[in-house]
Amino acid sequence: MRARFSFKTRLRLAAIAAILIPVATAASPALAHDSLSATSPASDAVLIHTPESVSLTLSEPPADSKNLNFSIITVTDGAGKTVGDGTVTVSGPTLSTKLAGGDPGTYKVLWRTVSSDGHPIEGNYTFTVQTPAGQTTTPYRPLAPAGNR
Repeated sequence: MRARFSFKTRLRLAAIAAILIPVATAASPALAHDSLSATSPASDAVLIHTPESVSLTLSEPPADSKNLNFSIITVTDGAGKTVGDGTVTVSGPTLSTKLAGGDPGTYKVLWRTVSSDGHPIEGNYTFTVQTPAGQTTTPYRPLAPAGNR
């Protein structure tokens, strides 16, 4: 019985396979879904003042949403009251929303957006605002407009 391929041909095919198989099976960043890279405030952070905004940085900019609102960030206090203004600003890979102030306590950030590959991604995290030792808690009250004082 005669071999179908010569030893030299089989050796070449094995070498080509050894090169192509790892290349073909390697995960490409273009094939992976985007992910959350950083948050501000950080997850589980303990702050002494309520931040003015919350920002989320993704591994890639989200899908273009100039005409559609693909991104949502909701920030709630311990009582479940929304403290964000609901407007999401996108600047490159960073999403942000302004906060309207709030009392000390635990805040929950829920977010959802459409990644650059068109798939929805979402998550949540918490941070805490504590009153510094020796200070009393004063509830947040927005100032009245200048004409109404």
